[in-house]
Amino acid sequence: MPQNPFFSEFLIILIAATVVALVFERIRLSVILGFLLAGVVIGPHGLKLITIPLPISASSC
Repeated sequence: MPQNPFFSEFLIILIAATVVALVFERIRLSVILGFLLAGVVIGPHGLKLITIPLPISASSC
């Protein structure tokens, strides 16, 4: 069965967003800044956890 990387990358995004939201809420900073920071860190220019940004960006529209 071929593996679709979209679901694993989407799960990474959901987990990172949840963790960042909890941490930034706890230290009373804007959650939006945390989401931006998480995107930079897990994106293709950071830790490269998201390798193919096209399906993710297509689903955001």
